[in-house]
Parts: sequence; structure tokens; C-alpha cells
Amino acid sequence: MKASTMYLIASYPNLKRPNELLALENAVNNYVKALKLAGDNVSLVKLPLSGGDTVPGILHLPKQGGQFPAVIWSGGVDKTLIEHHESVSKLIAKGYAVLTFDMPGGGLDYKHALTVGELDVSHQAAFKYLAANPDIDNDRIGVLGSSGSGPALLDFALKQPKLKAVVARCSLVDGPLRNYGLLDFIPSMSVDALIARLGGDPGDKTYYKNNAAQYSLVTRGYFDGVAKIDTPLLAINTNKDPVAMPEDVKKTAALSSQGKAVFFGKAGHCPEGEEASDYIINFLTQNI
Repeated sequence: MKASTMYLIASYPNLKRPNELLALENAVNNYVKALKLAGDNVSLVKLPLSGGDTVPGILHLPKQGGQFPAVIWSGGVDKTLIEHHESVSKLIAKGYAVLTFDMPGGGLDYKHALTVGELDVSHQAAFKYLAANPDIDNDRIGVLGSSGSGPALLDFALKQPKLKAVVARCSLVDGPLRNYGLLDFIPSMSVDALIARLGGDPGDKTYYKNNAAQYSLVTRGYFDGVAKIDTPLLAINTNKDPVAMPEDVKKTAALSSQGKAVFFGKAGHCPEGEEASDYIINFLTQNI
């Protein structure tokens, strides 16, 4: 697992250079090997897309039983292997399957990019994969997305009525997508990954400035104050985040008639610590 972490660091900033792709491949292979050595039920999977292509993912199953409830889990870049592993493990211990995958443009899914009008294709592919899996209870599937997965996550949440729960963790839904100056609060590597996700060349801030606003939930008219779904929705972050601001968190929660905005920690991007992690897990297990 330590080797996986080191290789994952070596893969940043995910600019598709050969050394980064090799490091990422080694990170994933060591992650899977470590879990299998520990006796976990984990496997690399391919999530079919309608055009015949696939999205790579990692399926974690509890060691015993069947017809598991499941959580679709995506991070902001490709940090799911390390940043969220502890939380994923807690869910598995509670009898939940977890399917992790990276958003287009970085990490395992570096070959694709987000497309306006089709932002939710990876999430929908993950949902269909789980719904057709005999080990999964297809009536008990939820989703969690962090940070830059926000535009795709919320599109998916609004379009998939069969979801039992949605967690938007420090979701970037407006902020720097329309306010170009807020990029100054984002590390350069993360900016590069975000530009790549939106279909531009890493570092091309002119492309970002010309295209990013169309991905904002404000631009797309979602933040009009009217609830769009009844699915339980948790929007969670710190009390002071310059890119996923508290007002955006509250507007995200308001997308659901059963929405809840919760804040942990004074400042920073994404709530850290066991208390926030347990709150998220309890929300998921109570609703799925």
C-alpha cells in the first residue's frame, strides 16, 4: 500500500506523459495487490459506455454474502486510492459494495474529457454496471462525489431517480468555473487536471477562461431555488472554502427537497477527519 501511495504521487499532475501513466498503472496494481493480500474482495472492472468504449473502475465487495447495497464513489482527481480508502473500508465493513472510478481527464480515465450535455455518462455507466451485477441489490445504490466531480455528480443525481442517496463532498459547482480569479486558490497541478477534465491542454488557462463557465450549475440554471429531486442529498464542506464556498454548498443542498448542508472544520478545501467521515458514512447507510 505504501508503494501504491508513492506511485500515485509520482503520477501527478496526470498530464498523460509516459512516466506518469506508468506510475499510475503501478499505483493501481499495487493497491489491488495489497488489498488481495489482506484478503479483501477487490477487482479492476470496465464500465461500458454506449459508444463501445469503457471507463476503468475498481469494485470493492464485502468478503461474505451477496445482494449488497452499493455506493458509487468518485474523487476530485485520482486520489480515491489513498485519500478515501479509510472511508471506503468502513463502508465495506458495514456490508456495502463500493465502486470507485476517476472523472474524465485525469487519473485512470485520462483518455476522456467532460462534455456539456453528457456530464453524467461515467456515473450512468457505473450505475448500469452495478444494477446488472448479481452481487448488488439494484434497489439500494447511492453515490458520493468530491471536489471537481461536482458538475458531473449533480447532473447524475438529477437524472437518476433510482438513487437512494447523494453526497456532494466539497463539490465545485460554480466558484472558479465562472470566477477565473479563484484559480489562484487552487494548486497548479489541480488546475492542470481541471483544465484537462474540461477538454483543454493542461496549463491552457485561456481555454479554461473561455469554456469553464458552461459547466457551472449557475450557468445551467440549476440554482434557481427550486428543488429538483426528492432524493436525500448531503452537501458537506468546511466553513470556509474559497472554491466551494458555503453559499454554493447550501445551494447544492437546496437541489433536493431532502437536502442537508453540513460543515466541519474552520477552513480548507474538503472536510477532513474522522468526525466528518463518519457523518458521511452514517448518512449513506441510513438512506441506502
